[in-house]
Amino acid sequence: DEKKMRKGDEIENFEKKEEACMKLLRGDVDEEKLSGLLLSAKYLLPAGKRSTRKRVYAAAGKKFFDRLARTKKMRHVFLAVMCNLLVDPSVAKEYENKGKMFLDFTVNAARLAKESDELAVKTFSDAVACLEEISKRANLVSNGVIQYTLYILWILKDLKGKLREIASKPCQRLAALLVNQLGTKKHWNNTSK
Repeated sequence: DEKKMRKGDEIENFEKKEEACMKLLRGDVDEEKLSGLLLSAKYLLPAGKRSTRKRVYAAAGKKFFDRLARTKKMRHVFLAVMCNLLVDPSVAKEYENKGKMFLDFTVNAARLAKESDELAVKTFSDAVACLEEISKRANLVSNGVIQYTLYILWILKDLKGKLREIASKPCQRLAALLVNQLGTKKHWNNTSK
């Protein structure tokens, strides 16, 4: 009985947080939407279902996300949230033709990661996660994924210490994305039989 009560309290608490976030996301000014987005990223998206992701995206609106993507100082917020939202197919469909934009963001994040701190490397990791989701729905080869990937890996080759450790997994994922986009993985699988 105590476990059921705790579970019920958790659900009620989640619903209250969700309601508060949605109210902010539907706000009239970008500051409200941004507050709702940051709270959603902390409380809703990690634990949320696809329906929650869809509701967060719909409440803030595509125009808000487009403005956020164009605002250079807020790009890390855009990427941090989008890597969660793009898991939902309906949200990803909105961005499937934006592969070049996400490739550009990844290059810029890699440049910052080389010169900066852990937040820049986290932004790079989020950009790679966005690319991974976009690549599930669109072929990025025509957007120059080969050149971009090689350039990004070249940029980050000199990272040292903790930053190198943090960046290694996104770099591996980026290389795997490249292999998948080129279809080489299928070729390897066929020749090994």
